[in-house]
Amino acid sequence: MSNKLQQINGKILVTGAGGSVGSEIVEQLAKSTGNAELYCIDANENSLFRLQKSLSECSKKITFLPANLCEKLWKNHLAETNFEIVIHAAAYKHVPLSEVNPFLYFHNNVKSTMNVIDFAKTNAKKITLISTDKAVWPINIMGFTKRICELLIFDENFKNGQVIRFGNVINSSGSVLPIFKEQIAEGGPVTVTSKEAWRYFMSIQQAVELVIDTAFSKIDSRVVVLDMGSEVNIDALARNFIEDAGLRAVAFGQKLRRDDIEIKYIGLRDGEKARESLYYSEPKMRESLMTWDSETKPTQEFVAYIKKCLKDLTVPKFEKIDWENGCLK
Repeated sequence: MSNKLQQINGKILVTGAGGSVGSEIVEQLAKSTGNAELYCIDANENSLFRLQKSLSECSKKITFLPANLCEKLWKNHLAETNFEIVIHAAAYKHVPLSEVNPFLYFHNNVKSTMNVIDFAKTNAKKITLISTDKAVWPINIMGFTKRICELLIFDENFKNGQVIRFGNVINSSGSVLPIFKEQIAEGGPVTVTSKEAWRYFMSIQQAVELVIDTAFSKIDSRVVVLDMGSEVNIDALARNFIEDAGLRAVAFGQKLRRDDIEIKYIGLRDGEKARESLYYSEPKMRESLMTWDSETKPTQEFVAYIKKCLKDLTVPKFEKIDWENGCLK
């Protein structure tokens, strides 16, 4: 793998550029030694403004475009621009919230991806989708929508798509780690879903370095999963955070001293698994990556069903989809 400061040239479009991962991608690309021109899209104008402000001293040409990817006007704005690559990081991603409003998450994540793919067919040499371990055997709406997006990338009508999949990102929006720190600072209790909950973790910087190295390398595998290392037990993680703060972890209701921090088990939330999976089939190993040179293409019946659900303002039925093979049961 080449260093993240490798020569990166040409025009690059990053969607979701104001988000935790998207902004880190843009900031690292802005530090590259090449002559890249960056285009940053995000529906949240405040996030995009903060990114613009943080890069005000950057010498690279950077265009900031507030836009809703589910609409089509943004494509008209960029119709005359050809990109080396589109890095599609935009998505709604909070699992519990997705269970409250399933159609919003389905429409936002899937419709935006369809529009980005449609744009990339004529205006980009490659599209890289940032995905998640929750897309593997999904049980929640967020993972469900991201697996649909993965399958759409593999549609036989689009040849230059790639998926990069990884697990939880430390200190990203909604990450459990800053929540633990805040709860400890407030004197507890620290809330843990389950003693049996395990997760993969990776820092934003580490994840994005691998994303950039992969996206701009000659690795042509359709699916790349970043090596997340070993799973971490969330209960043990919470206890370590408490002890690292010089405090003592105790069971909820057992606080006796001022330096006691209670741990309260609240149960897995709607759509949460005790353990996540990273892949459907056994991968090849390439340095810090797991790769697959091919991926099951979705059937046209599956694609038509997804489009019909969007048109009818309904959410696809979980039980109707074969998630591994990209077809209807």
